[in-house]
Amino acid sequence: MRTAWLGLAVLLLASTARGAEPCPACGDGCVPELYVDQTRESGQPVFWPCPAGCIQLERVASLRDEPGCTYVPTAPSTTTPADGTASRAVFLPTASASPTGQVAMTGYAAGLWQIEYAVNENVHVGSMVFLPIYIVGAIPNIKLQFQPTDHLQLGFGAFAGLGGPYVGGGRGDMLALYGGHLELSVPVGNHTFTLGAIAGSGATRKSGRSFKAANEVWIFPNLSWRWSFHPAWLALVELSTVFAFDGDGRRFDETVFILLYGVRGHGDILFGDIGFALPLFDEYIQNAWKYTPIGIPYFSIGLKF
Repeated sequence: MRTAWLGLAVLLLASTARGAEPCPACGDGCVPELYVDQTRESGQPVFWPCPAGCIQLERVASLRDEPGCTYVPTAPSTTTPADGTASRAVFLPTASASPTGQVAMTGYAAGLWQIEYAVNENVHVGSMVFLPIYIVGAIPNIKLQFQPTDHLQLGFGAFAGLGGPYVGGGRGDMLALYGGHLELSVPVGNHTFTLGAIAGSGATRKSGRSFKAANEVWIFPNLSWRWSFHPAWLALVELSTVFAFDGDGRRFDETVFILLYGVRGHGDILFGDIGFALPLFDEYIQNAWKYTPIGIPYFSIGLKF
């Protein structure tokens, strides 16, 4: 109660102070030293520091009749956290650029991390990294993006990497993946719509043998939508499918669609997703959809600096 009365007295003194030097910005729990006449020991530990020229409110015994500085109110901050994940929707890339010089690290599982560095507004480099838990490997990538008009962004990139089992009988086996991607993004207000495609192939190697190229090419067309409905929150929707072709250009396997939707929250350092993945193909719809009608939950967390 005594602290509350002291706080009220500080506000009253602030309204009467005129012509003196401006008071320092002290923050919650602190008051300018030039308001204080006598101090005392608080009798309990104080766990927060005060800026220079300020003192903890708990240590104030009495206030001056005339304050020695003028209280200058500050306008509330209107800055919002930068969107450090503009270069992707849920998982797939957009043609938008993240802030120059930023490093973003996103963890999708205990052993799967995506790392990206924005060299400048046109060049991003990074890697998908599989930590040595069950499999180990890395798929480095580079992406270029350009914005010829206010409402059109173009991006393209390439990736190549190696991986293989870390535990189990397959140790020594390796898988190589390589390919490229192309994106066209249309930013409209707080919305960004992206049409993209990823194409890739690979090669496998059994332990002690040479690599054997896969007789397949995979193409992943995709659509995505990002909506910044709050300074720190995004709604995300991503729809993708896959087409597989053999070496003679013949397509095989049934068509599979995957719908992902969720939200992303981001602050100055941390960001994260929560949402659902809904596979849309006959086997899943017939056997699993009744158990997960809104999709399979997914979660990711990351940091940017």
